Amino acid sequence: MAISSSVGLFSGINTADIIEKLMEIERRPLETLQSRKDDYEKRISAYGELTSKLSALQDALADLKADELPSIAATSSDETVFTATASTGASEGVYQVVVSEIAQAHKIYSQAFGTESATVGTGTLSIQVGSGTTVDITIDSANSTLSGIRDAINSSSAGVSATIINDGSGYRLIVSSDETGASNVIKISVTDDDGDNTDTSGLSVLAYESGVTENMTQSQAARDASLTVDGLAVTRSANTITDLITGVTINLHDDSGGSTVTLTVTNDTDTIQEKVNAFVSAYNDAMTKAQELNAPGGISGTPGTLSSESIMDTVIRTLRNITNNAYDGEYLVNFGITHDRTGLLQVDSDDLSDAMDSDLDGFISVMDTFARSLDESIDTITDTIIPIREDGLNSRIDSIEDDILDMEYRLDRTEESLVKQFTLLEQTLASLQSNGDYLVSQLSKLSKI
Repeated sequence: MAISSSVGLFSGINTADIIEKLMEIERRPLETLQSRKDDYEKRISAYGELTSKLSALQDALADLKADELPSIAATSSDETVFTATASTGASEGVYQVVVSEIAQAHKIYSQAFGTESATVGTGTLSIQVGSGTTVDITIDSANSTLSGIRDAINSSSAGVSATIINDGSGYRLIVSSDETGASNVIKISVTDDDGDNTDTSGLSVLAYESGVTENMTQSQAARDASLTVDGLAVTRSANTITDLITGVTINLHDDSGGSTVTLTVTNDTDTIQEKVNAFVSAYNDAMTKAQELNAPGGISGTPGTLSSESIMDTVIRTLRNITNNAYDGEYLVNFGITHDRTGLLQVDSDDLSDAMDSDLDGFISVMDTFARSLDESIDTITDTIIPIREDGLNSRIDSIEDDILDMEYRLDRTEESLVKQFTLLEQTLASLQSNGDYLVSQLSKLSKI
């Protein structure tokens, strides 16, 4: 409670000042509790920083596992014609590719209408793409406009998509096959409520079957991709080709205009080296943070926030041991990955390249085993050891907060008691002063008799 500054009228004592100083002494245990709470909170925050660094290290380790570490790459000499990617199942090779045509989706368009809200007609549209299942779409007064029919087609899962384009002469319905390829030709049959299913009025204006009823007009023919690979003619219905060269995916973008484009499949050691360097960087960040938090301090330094935590020995030992452990009978130092005197990793690029050139598959296997081993060890630290310690610190904080509340209550009572005692002192002095004045007055009267 706040004590206003005052000096006792009878005692001359600065009551507020004395109570304040007495309370400062009484509050010292409270300050000790608050200091302990602050320390535990700093430790929890430090564990959060460490966990973040270790999680980043695990992200880098994920890229060193066999399913993420690419051993092969595919490149195109002209990526405007096609791009390519390769998986670990691909083999090195060079291929000469000529793209004659890329695959196209079938597209047809309607006659022109004055507005998007113009009524077309009612009945049933039956849409079939290639040899697929025919889908019937009911067109009634609720969706008989050009835009209504567009929306009905798009919500029908008929294997086509519909749009409306204003080409200057009016609004036309465009219907496109969802899949490319010569076999994916659109057929639209109409059951027209006006009784004529093939004329050019009512809903039948949308009827289309190539060579039979062409009330709509073809704007783009359905077409397969056509190319030659090392002189062999190849056709595919789609522009993404995954079954031509084992482990290689080719994405066609344009024809090559008669020119030959080179597809090269080769070992991708550059990307592997980038991922190893990324791991080393993440490792050094984690180790630096661990060393900073575990710094012993001393005459010239401040102790790290977690220097008294035994967990830090486990973390640092786990990280340090990675170059001492064998993985598939190999050590990381054999690949040019070593510790310096400060405990950080460094990479000898020449040694790393030599190791990959000598036995790339073996290198990938070792890195996979190493990455999984360290990842599992870090999981134990971040998912079990640190959380248990954080729970313990939080429990201590909760207990201290309870103690602080109890002590604050007692301090308030102590302060109230001191105020009452000093108030009683002033009252006692006032009473004594009053009695003294009375006696002096009486003695004065007696002396005059």
